[in-house]
Amino acid sequence: MLDGLQVAHTSRDQAGDSRQHGGIERREAVDNVHPLVRWHPVLKKKILFVQQSFSRKILGLKVEESDALLKFLVNHIESSHDLQLRAKWEEGTVVLWDNRRVVHSAILDWNSPVSRHAIRVTPQAERPVASEEEYLNWDPEVELKKQDYIDDILVTPPAEVYELLEKLKI
Repeated sequence: MLDGLQVAHTSRDQAGDSRQHGGIERREAVDNVHPLVRWHPVLKKKILFVQQSFSRKILGLKVEESDALLKFLVNHIESSHDLQLRAKWEEGTVVLWDNRRVVHSAILDWNSPVSRHAIRVTPQAERPVASEEEYLNWDPEVELKKQDYIDDILVTPPAEVYELLEKLKI
C-alpha cells in the first residue's frame, strides 16, 4: 500500500530550532521529495523512510489523509519496542548506525550531573530511491529539476501530483 508513494521532507524545522536555541546551523535548510518506502543499496531490501522531524506530506493524499498516515507510521516506529536498540552509555562508548534505515534520538534518562559529548560524522550518501533500477539510473539533472519544482509539487491537488511528476520526468 505504501510502496510507490512519495513524501515531502524538509530540514527547515531542525535548522530553525537550532538557530532559535543558539545552536549551530550547519547547512541551509533543504526541501526534498523522497520515496516513502526506499530501497537500501547494501541490504537490497525496502524499508520505511519516514521521520517525524522531517517528513511533512505524502504526495497525492489530502492533507488529513497524509497527516493521519504519517502519524500512524511514526507512532509504529516509535512504539514498537521490538524494533528498538538502546545503547548503555559508559566511558569510551562509541555507537554507529546506518542513517538510511535507523531513526535515532537521544534520551535524557540519567540522574547524575555529567556532561556527555556527541560527535556526528555524516558521510555524503546516495539519494533515497524506491528501487534498484532508480538507484542504477540516478541522474543529477533530474534531482535538480525536482528541487526547482518542489513548491509546485506541494501545492498541486492530490489527484494530479503523480501526473505532474511523470510530466516533469521526476
